[in-house]
Amino acid sequence: PATGPRPTVTPPPVAPRPAAPAAAPWGGGPAFTPVPRPAPHPIPPPAVTDLVHEEEAVEGRIAMRPLTPKEVVVLDALERLAAGQEDVPLPVKPTQVAAALLRIMLRHKIVTQQELLDELLRK
Repeated sequence: PATGPRPTVTPPPVAPRPAAPAAAPWGGGPAFTPVPRPAPHPIPPPAVTDLVHEEEAVEGRIAMRPLTPKEVVVLDALERLAAGQEDVPLPVKPTQVAAALLRIMLRHKIVTQQELLDELLRK
C-alpha cells in the first residue's frame, strides 16, 4: 500500500442560514403578515326597491294583482308600525306576521331550517 501524503480537500463555503421569523405578539409562532385587501367594489348595494327585479330573476315574472281592501289595511298597519307609531291596530296577530316572514325566509333560503331551530332552541 502507498503511504504518501493524502490530498487535502477543502469543502465549499456554506451559505448563512436565514434569520428566524419574528415571534407573534401572542407568542404563538411567526408574526402574521396581513394580505392586502382589494379596494371596495364601486357599485353601491341595491336599494330595497331594486330587490323586486332580483326576485323576478329567481322566480320568474311576478304578476301583480290588485290588492284587496283587507290586504291594503294589513300593509298600511305594518307601514305605520315600521314608522314608529304606537297602538296601531293590526288585523293579523304579530305571531302570524313572524311566522309568515319565517316561511318566506325559508322558501328563499335566507335561513335554513337547522339555523332556525338552533336559534329557537338556544338557551
